[in-house]
Amino acid sequence: MTETWSITAITGFNQRDVSQQTDGDYSPTRFQATNFVPGGFPFNILSLAPFQAIYGYPTSIADFTFANASEEEELSQEVRLNYDGDNFRALVGAYYLDGEEMNRDARILPPGAQATADANFAAELASQQVICGFNPTCVAIVPFGSSTISVPDGMSTFDIENRAIFGLVSYDVSDTVSVTLEGRYAEEDIERNAPGDPTQSASFDNFAPRATIDWQVTPDNLLYAVYAEGQKPGGFNSNQAQLAGLGTFDEEEVASIEIGSKNVFFDGQLTANLAGYFNEVEGYQLTQNVRVNDTNTTSATVNAGDAEILGLEAEFRLTPDSFEGLTATLNYAWTDTEFTSGRDQNEGVLLDTVDDGLVNGSVGCEILADPTDPTSDCLQNAFGSIVGREIPRTAEHQIFFDLDYRGATGYGEWDFFAGANVSYESSKFSQVHNQAETGDATLVGARIGVTNGQHTLRLWGRNLTDEDSSPLVLRYADGGDSFKRNFVGTLRRGPQVGVTLSTEF
Repeated sequence: MTETWSITAITGFNQRDVSQQTDGDYSPTRFQATNFVPGGFPFNILSLAPFQAIYGYPTSIADFTFANASEEEELSQEVRLNYDGDNFRALVGAYYLDGEEMNRDARILPPGAQATADANFAAELASQQVICGFNPTCVAIVPFGSSTISVPDGMSTFDIENRAIFGLVSYDVSDTVSVTLEGRYAEEDIERNAPGDPTQSASFDNFAPRATIDWQVTPDNLLYAVYAEGQKPGGFNSNQAQLAGLGTFDEEEVASIEIGSKNVFFDGQLTANLAGYFNEVEGYQLTQNVRVNDTNTTSATVNAGDAEILGLEAEFRLTPDSFEGLTATLNYAWTDTEFTSGRDQNEGVLLDTVDDGLVNGSVGCEILADPTDPTSDCLQNAFGSIVGREIPRTAEHQIFFDLDYRGATGYGEWDFFAGANVSYESSKFSQVHNQAETGDATLVGARIGVTNGQHTLRLWGRNLTDEDSSPLVLRYADGGDSFKRNFVGTLRRGPQVGVTLSTEF
C-alpha cells in the first residue's frame, strides 16, 4: 500500500489601476434637453381641450458620457492538505480573500460643452412652443430647471471579504467504478460607501456540494453522472436603484444534473464525447429598468425569477489512418431554456400598450399613489409574467466544423498546414420579452501556413462569406429623441484577410 501526503499554499496579490471613458447613448448628439410631460394639477387641466397640444417643457440637460478611474487591491491565501492512497483520495482546504476598490468620477467637459448645452436647451424650448401652435398659454410658460451641465465629482469604495472551507473524498468502489464527493462552504461580506448616500452592506453564505460517479466500462469508454449545486454572487445596484428599493440583489442558485460518455473508437482514430444536462435556476439575475420616482427610471440587476435549462452537447474528432495528417472536428450544442416563474416591469409595460397604445395601467396597477385608496393615481402599472419566455442571449443551436491538414514540406523541420472551418449559431433574443433578436449567424474561416514548432507564418481569413447579422443587440433610451426606447445592434466585422508571424521562446 502506498500513501502520499502533501501541503499546498497559494498566496496571491493583485493591484490594478483603471481609467475608463464611455459614451453610452449610441448617437453622435450630446447634451440633450430632457422633457417634462405634464400630469397632475394644474397640468391635467391644461391637457384638456383646447390646451391638449401642450406636450412638455425642457427641464435639464442629460449626457450619457461617463468617465471613471479606479484603484483595486486584492490579497488572497489558500491552503490545501492532500492525501492520495491506493483506492482512496482526500483533500481539505481553506481560502481567504480581502479586496478593496476605490472609484472616482473623472469626467472633464470638452471645450464649448456648456455653449452646446445652452443651444440645445433653447432649441428644445422653441420646438415645444411651436408644438403648442395657437395655444396662448405657451408664451407664458417658462422651462423647468436649467441648461447647466452637472458634472459628477465623488469617490466611492467597495470592500469585499470572502472566507471558505472545502473538502473532497474519492473512493474506488472497484477497478472500474469510483465515487467522488466534494463540498465548499463560503461566506462573503460586501460593503459600499458613496458620498451623500447611506452605506450599503450585504452578507451571503452558501454551501455548494458536488457528487460524481465514474464507470470505466472499457479502457476506451467512460460513463459518468454528476450532481452539483452552485451560486452566482449577489451584489449592489446603483445609488438610484437603491432609492427605488433595489439597492442589492440576491444570489443566483443552480442545481445541475449531467450524464455523459467519453469514448475512443477505431484504435484512437475517433474520439466521441456526449453529454446531456438539466439545470434548475433560482433567482435568475437579469437587468431591468425600474422606476425611481414620477419622472426618472434607472437600470438595476434583479432576481427576475426561476428558470430551467435542458441541453445536449456532442464532440467528435476524427484522425483517419488512411489520410495521415488530416483532422476533422465537429461540435454541436443544443440548449432549451424557459422561465418557470417571474415577473418583469417592462413586460407589464408592453402588455399595457396592447389595448390602446398607452401606458395607463389598463392591465392593472402595481403601485398606487395612495395604497389605501384604490381610486388614486397609478404610479406603476402591473408587472407582466415572463413564464414561458426564453433566457436572453442564449442560442438554441450551435455547430462548429473544422478540417485541418498538416504535413512535411521536405525542408528541414518545417511543416505545412492548411485548414478551414464553419460555425453556425441560431438567433438569440436580446431581452426576456423575446421580441428583439440577433438573427442566425454562419461564419466561414480558412488558414494556410508553415511552422517548425518555434516559428509560424500563417495566412488567414475570417468571415469570408460576409455574414452581417448582429452579434449583440441591446436596448437603450435615445437621448436625441425624447428618450424613446430603442435598440442598438453591434455591427459584425466584415471579411478579413491577414498574415501573422509568431515566435515562441
